[in-house]
Amino acid sequence: MHFWPAISKHWRFGRRHRRGAFAAAALVLAIGLMPQPASAQSALNAVQSRLNFDHLTTGFELTGQHRDLPCESCHVNAIFKGTPTDCGACHGIGTVVRATAKPRNHILSTDQCGACHTPVAWNPAVNFDHTQARGSCSTCHNGTMAQGKGPTHIITDLECDACHTTLTWAGATFNHVGVTSGCAACHDNVHAVGVTATHVPIGTPVTSCESCHSPTNYTTWNPGVINHPAVSALTCASCHETANFQGM
Repeated sequence: MHFWPAISKHWRFGRRHRRGAFAAAALVLAIGLMPQPASAQSALNAVQSRLNFDHLTTGFELTGQHRDLPCESCHVNAIFKGTPTDCGACHGIGTVVRATAKPRNHILSTDQCGACHTPVAWNPAVNFDHTQARGSCSTCHNGTMAQGKGPTHIITDLECDACHTTLTWAGATFNHVGVTSGCAACHDNVHAVGVTATHVPIGTPVTSCESCHSPTNYTTWNPGVINHPAVSALTCASCHETANFQGM
C-alpha cells in the first residue's frame, strides 16, 4: 500500500519537472530569436538613416514620378554607386534600369527627355527644344504628329525652315529658290498677292507673271517690262485705252 503512493508522488514530481523544462527551453528559444539590444539599435538606425537620407546630396533630386519609386527600381541589385542620372541611360531600350522607353510613334529625337518632358508626367510635353529633334521639319510637321501645312498654304515642296523659324509660323520670309511651279501657282490672291484690279489684262490663257516681271527679284513687282509677244492673244486697245498707258 505504501508502494503506489510513492510511485504517484514520483510521477507527479517528474511531470512537473518536465513541464518546467519545456517552459525553460521555450523561454530560451524566444530570447534567442529576439534581437539583442545592439542589433536592434543598428536596424533602427538603418531605417532612420534611409528615411532621413537627402537624395539631393547625390546630385539627382527626386521629383515627380521619381520621388515615389522604390529604391530598387533604379538601384538594380542594391548597387547605389554609379547609378546613371542621364534620362536615356534609364529610359531606353536594353538599359540596365528598366524604365519606360520612347514609344514607336515618338518623333525622331535625341535621348534628352528633359528637353521636352518633366518628371511629373510624359504628357503633355511642356517644352519643345527643336535642337533635340532629328530629321527634317516635315518628319514631324505632317499634320499627324505635329501641325502641318494648312489648306491655304502655298504649293511647295520646300521644308518648313526654308521660310519659317522654330519660334513661330507667322512672319515667314519666303525663299523662292527651289520653287518650280510658276508664280501664278501661289500668286492667285488666295495663297499670295496676285493680279490687282489695275493690272493690265493678262488674256486667256493667262500670261505668266514671269513673262513681264523679274523671276529673280523677289522684293518687288516693279519695274515690270511688258513682253508684248506674251500677250499676243490681246489687241493693243485692250491695254492702250486708259490714262494709265500711252495711247495710239
